[in-house]
Amino acid sequence: MMYFVEVENRDMKHTLHDPYSETETLYKGSVTLVLNAVSDFRFSLLPNHPRFEDGCIEPYVSRIVIRRIAEREEEVIFRGRVIDMVQKMSSDGLILKEFVTECELAYLIDSKQRAWEHHGLTPRQYLERILARHNESVLGDSTGNKEIHIGNVNITHASTVYHTTNDTSLKHIKDLVGILGGYIGISHDGTRRRLNYQREIGEIHNIPIKLAVNLKSIRSQTSSSRAITRLIPLGAERDDVSLAIARLRAANIIRSDAFERVWRDTTNPTPWLSQLLINLSRLRYGPDWTLSSADLVEALEVLVHLGVMNSPDYWAARADRHAVEMSLPWQLHHLLMIAAGHALRNEPKLDAPRTRLKLAGDEDYIDATEVSGAQRFMETTVEGTIVWDDVTNPDELRTKAEAWLRQQSVSNSVTISALDLSLIGESSDRFCVGNTYTTHHPILGIDDAYRLIEQTIDLLDPLKGTLTFGNRPVGLGGHISR
Repeated sequence: MMYFVEVENRDMKHTLHDPYSETETLYKGSVTLVLNAVSDFRFSLLPNHPRFEDGCIEPYVSRIVIRRIAEREEEVIFRGRVIDMVQKMSSDGLILKEFVTECELAYLIDSKQRAWEHHGLTPRQYLERILARHNESVLGDSTGNKEIHIGNVNITHASTVYHTTNDTSLKHIKDLVGILGGYIGISHDGTRRRLNYQREIGEIHNIPIKLAVNLKSIRSQTSSSRAITRLIPLGAERDDVSLAIARLRAANIIRSDAFERVWRDTTNPTPWLSQLLINLSRLRYGPDWTLSSADLVEALEVLVHLGVMNSPDYWAARADRHAVEMSLPWQLHHLLMIAAGHALRNEPKLDAPRTRLKLAGDEDYIDATEVSGAQRFMETTVEGTIVWDDVTNPDELRTKAEAWLRQQSVSNSVTISALDLSLIGESSDRFCVGNTYTTHHPILGIDDAYRLIEQTIDLLDPLKGTLTFGNRPVGLGGHISR
């Protein structure tokens, strides 16, 4: 098994590592492939390498491709870009250039989403919207094509409300995975780069990892830092105009009873106006007036910039300005002006009111000890929240919360240094991130199937590779009994 590395810079391709070459070889090279995260490739060159001084390796411009060739089969195991370069000389006079490369999933760090609420979307539709914003941001980037299109998505979930902030596209995608589970990854379809989001990946392989066979070292770690012993379940957002008016009054944006009275007497207010009031109630407000003139259109433009209104609603409001002012004349005008003038532009939005439990004594939480079949982890109280966006009934919310507490688990990861016997012809199968393998260690009491979540490969000496298996859920009761 051999590894070959190419670097591409402005449509020019060069060999970076060829194990059969005398000069085009790396001094060091190690790639770390990680499940559901950004993989990286770190390498270094000596001055005798043809690429050391020719300028073809530039941060954020040069692209790297690593190919694995074994028994006439070729597989691309890494695609990415160079992000860092360090030139150094050691105490013994050795001169090196060291580089860090990150995989194509990191392109999603380069774009920012916008603060907004997305209603009635499936996971696929939500991802399509995130990727559309990303592709718009990186369109025409001078460092090369960084567009990513939707690929295979088989995660199903009821359409719900998603919130985006001014964070990176990758952060929003990883947050989605954190809620719904599953696995993300980049694939190539001809000339297009695609994001896949799947419920399950990989295969179950019959490659046992055993003492005296292929196991070099092993470390098992059980993490309980995210265990919850007191759950505060939250349901769907309550898009209620009355609640919105109450919050605006508390923020001193609505300053009299007149607005609420006029609103209550208004028949069939336009839908965009109802949503506008709800969105306004989620902004944070300060005491300072910032607008220079009392103009309704200017106020609407500020609200579009703040993410309170979308562009179609803005233009609908402008087109219907006369009707709006006739239905809610000075009260609406005054409200929009005050809200636009006092809104804090760089502050995160307030959480929307959500459906909560209704228990005796105004309690809105459930202790694990109160749920039959649930285990309380240790003798301590750790509060946590779980959100079910599709639940509007408090009784249904309680049912889901109790079921979650019964199924709660802690994670167990196993870091293994193992021999890949396929490298010496003793096995036809090789390790691959995402696949599941059986691990045996009778002394440590380990005998279970684990998914390979991280693999480090030394391109110059593959026998030095490290495998990390983990994220096998362990029930709290089982963990305590050990």
